Amino acid sequence: MIAAGIDIGFAHSGVAIFDTAGDIPLFCDVINSKKENKKHGLRVADDDVRRCSEMYRSLRDCLRDYRVKAVFVELPTSGGKSARPISCMARAQAIIACLVEETRMAAEWLTPNDVKVAMTGKRDASKEEIQSAVLKLCPAMKKLEPEQTTLHEHAYDAAATYFTGKKAGNLYRVCAMTEGL
Repeated sequence: MIAAGIDIGFAHSGVAIFDTAGDIPLFCDVINSKKENKKHGLRVADDDVRRCSEMYRSLRDCLRDYRVKAVFVELPTSGGKSARPISCMARAQAIIACLVEETRMAAEWLTPNDVKVAMTGKRDASKEEIQSAVLKLCPAMKKLEPEQTTLHEHAYDAAATYFTGKKAGNLYRVCAMTEGL
């Protein structure tokens, strides 16, 4: 079965796709949604719609191309300190929720704390500790990481979400039973 871990975000969404038989990484990258810097009469709300559409299409195409059957999504509970970050996270959550509904893909939602504790045993694990834990489980991830080093954290968070969901989640067990794995 092919499954994905997703670290959803409005500006950067990490996606890591694995063949669950052997945890073989097939794809690992970050989908970016860039704000339009030119103000050619474009309202922020219009630009947000454009960004949502681009992210939706990119995620949909990626998951479809790899024939992903299940996703494990790191879904923060909130944490924004002002209206803009909160609304951006809500948009990102809506994008993945709509995609899962449209495709009827199986999904399990995990919190960042779920992932940190499962991967490192600590609720306050750093991005470096998450990356190290992922590489310990799957050294082949190093070959697939994004070229831009500032985006590594999103890619490794996505992979950590996959491993957490597969190890501790109910979704993988249900899918494995129905597919006879």
